[in-house]
Amino acid sequence: MWGMATAMTTALPVQSAERIQFFFGPFEPTIYVEDLAQLVEEGTVSDRFQPIADRLGEAQLEEVRSLLNMPFPIDAVMMSQFTYGPVGERLLHQAGQVVRTDNMLNGSRALRAALIFAAAEEDGLTILNVIRQFPLDTIQVDFALLSQIIGETQSIFQLRDEVVAGVREISVEQAAQQTGSIADTIAPHLPGPYRWQQQALTFQNPGRPEASLADLYLPTVPSPPAEGTPVVVISHGIASDRRTFGYLGAHLASHGYAV
Repeated sequence: MWGMATAMTTALPVQSAERIQFFFGPFEPTIYVEDLAQLVEEGTVSDRFQPIADRLGEAQLEEVRSLLNMPFPIDAVMMSQFTYGPVGERLLHQAGQVVRTDNMLNGSRALRAALIFAAAEEDGLTILNVIRQFPLDTIQVDFALLSQIIGETQSIFQLRDEVVAGVREISVEQAAQQTGSIADTIAPHLPGPYRWQQQALTFQNPGRPEASLADLYLPTVPSPPAEGTPVVVISHGIASDRRTFGYLGAHLASHGYAV
């Protein structure tokens, strides 16, 4: 994997994108990459891009400029490892249904190359660099599908906010019912009074073909509370694994939490 990533990052793409074409029914508006680069690097709008800029307005245009130039802290090796992994493969395939090649095929492979080359750029991974490194003349974007995905994503974030607000409300109510100060009885930075044991757990995620593995950190409590043992679920990020927060699982278990 390291050799493959090194070879890809030291070579230069033989071709790069010149335009982005949005297809929506009979309409196929086109944005040229050099116009986006001028907007990001110089803060000016070309004559060719002016009609689109007029429709966006100054505030939205500045948001587009910031988004295109936003850096993402990931290097080429990490990007290669992620995009060749099972999770990255699935995400690329889904993204490739929106971002297609100029012959209207799934653009996952071209996207992978663009992401890795962009992550190897001196100024790092940005959306503009990904566009520039797309290894075909034209990036075809399915605007209808993109709009659908954006709508679904907004619904997910709205549901998430509602769930977080509900949990916060419950926690505030429970905290108000507590007698005394937690700080008087618990020093959270120190190990707790309980022994704990670690167990492996294999379970089947319905959204994945392979089984998932987790670690359980269980406190040894002689007399469990009547309301049951409190539970904490820790889900690590893509670049981590289940051992990354093992120290935290053990620490919480020593305070009586099942993690």
